[in-house]
Amino acid sequence: EAVRQNGGSLCFADALLRADRDLVWEAVQRSGLALQFAVSGLRSDRALVLEAVRCSGLALQFAAPELAGDRDVVREAVLRSGFALQFAAEPLRRDRSLVLEAMRQTAPALPERCEEGPPLLDRYLGAWRLPNDCALQYAAEELRADREVVL
Repeated sequence: EAVRQNGGSLCFADALLRADRDLVWEAVQRSGLALQFAVSGLRSDRALVLEAVRCSGLALQFAAPELAGDRDVVREAVLRSGFALQFAAEPLRRDRSLVLEAMRQTAPALPERCEEGPPLLDRYLGAWRLPNDCALQYAAEELRADREVVL
């Protein structure tokens, strides 16, 4: 009952229960980050990891390395959180479309119209360009040097 109310409760479960796929499935449906408490074998379960990253893109950090290199898994994670890109395998951090999607997910939506004129819009745009707020920092070096990606 505890994981049905709070997936993070899995952290208190006995190791045998953290190896129970059905129980872990219930937990990651409520909190994708509960994947971190699953036994390592379940972190290699593609369907389970996909469920976790669909709930929280940042759950990618707890996936087995081979799944951090699975484009479909990483794409699902990045669609939920652009910051999930930092947990992707290096070759996928070179994937232009994934990097651009991650940047779209981390940039705040621009206002439809800006009644206060250019100064407010400049401040708004400048805010998301800070390195800590942009998925570009997790992109591979060659994409950070790509004018079209940076622009």
